[in-house]
Amino acid sequence: MAYVVRPALEERRYRVYFIPGSGCRGLAPIAASYFAGLRAAEVIVPHKRHVDPHAWPGPQDCGQAFVAYDDLAAWGRDAQAFLQWHMQRHPPTAGQPVILVGSSEGAELLPLLVRAVPGVERLVLVGSTGLDPSDALRLQALRQGAPGFVDQLSALTNDSSVPDGRLFAGRSVGYWRRLMSWSLAEPLLHWDRPVWMAMGQLDEQVPVAALTQFVRRAKDRGRSLCVAVFEGADHGLQRPGHDDLQIWWRWVETAILSATDPPTCAPLSAGDLRPVSPRPQSQ
Repeated sequence: MAYVVRPALEERRYRVYFIPGSGCRGLAPIAASYFAGLRAAEVIVPHKRHVDPHAWPGPQDCGQAFVAYDDLAAWGRDAQAFLQWHMQRHPPTAGQPVILVGSSEGAELLPLLVRAVPGVERLVLVGSTGLDPSDALRLQALRQGAPGFVDQLSALTNDSSVPDGRLFAGRSVGYWRRLMSWSLAEPLLHWDRPVWMAMGQLDEQVPVAALTQFVRRAKDRGRSLCVAVFEGADHGLQRPGHDDLQIWWRWVETAILSATDPPTCAPLSAGDLRPVSPRPQSQ
């Protein structure tokens, strides 16, 4: 499996395994700026099969081989095998914390991948609601005024006569089958270590309403759950003239290096997802 790594230098004080979202773009072209806020981190980014880490194609240019392979279960197996191999080949130094970070679709793999990385200190989800993908997709369809989309998708994926290779809405039916049956909420709710989540208030791909539902279900997690909704930010935590993702990375890094949850990311009460207004000096 191809991967991008920011080498472990003397000042790298912790390790991040970053699982990217859907699509076939490699992160190498933007890695330096994308992870700039993780100043003390060694960052390792595995990529799906048929993805060139150094290429930046458009969504329509992913190619047939990628579309045929693209499947959460297969990606999960590959990512799990890679993490096991990398941890054995490049074990973290003594006392070096290890965290798993997932963006969008990549966040859905995190509960599975903790099995491959013993001692993970926390999970960090970006652009993910914490709900099962099928539940989040239904809320997104309602927001977009297409409530029948999920019913149509469910009928298609439950029809055993439809082959996995058939395409629907740009994805294979096999992809949709695995996505619609994927469990995320329960594994997150029962994981006994910190879970940190960040979304943009104006996220166009997943609705904040879904995150609200997850927070209500997770109210008993206490300080082991930390949620931030960035005011005016999109799916990638970007807003005009500002990169709120870097602010989020700095909060995460502060928590890792201090082994605490700083006040800037205190857990929110159920149903109270007031957007975070980043401090001017952090922008």
